[in-house]
Amino acid sequence: MNRIELILHPIRARIIQAAAYETITTQAIAARMPDVPQTTLYRHINLLIDNGMLVVVRETRVRGTVERELRLAEESVHVELADIAALSETEQFHYFMVFYSTLMADFARAGQAESRPIEIPIALYSKDKIYATPEELAHLREQIDALISPYHQPSDEHAGQRRWFMSGIIMLDPDLKDESDKEKPE
Repeated sequence: MNRIELILHPIRARIIQAAAYETITTQAIAARMPDVPQTTLYRHINLLIDNGMLVVVRETRVRGTVERELRLAEESVHVELADIAALSETEQFHYFMVFYSTLMADFARAGQAESRPIEIPIALYSKDKIYATPEELAHLREQIDALISPYHQPSDEHAGQRRWFMSGIIMLDPDLKDESDKEKPE
């Protein structure tokens, strides 16, 4: 199974989100995902561990079972641009649809969350135009990661903070016919 397939499976994507910026027990992951049967959940957790995406930090005996504390392996969820570019157009479309479906499911669960105050939006949207080479796109991703890293953990200084998910999609402008049609910056 390739890295992209590991990351973009809807259940595994939710597990990765749960373990993204904190050490978390398998039981806590299960509590966040009551809609997923426990055997299915543990199978996906083990798959992520076996493929080096999750790391077992500690194992503790709890009433005859072993409770594992997990964290995301460093840089495990980043997929290189070259790996994505190597996929066929059909594979890229498939993985985009899986990603989109995961976003839609997250959006639906966020809208149903009982803890969400009415005055807080479910999501914020934006769409911008950029010009970049593949190398510049890789650098842009590094800059975005650096920019948002201070927000990966809650701050004791700011009351009322809530956890948000930030997802991004950068894709070619489908309306450009070829490079000669490219708009020139003013």
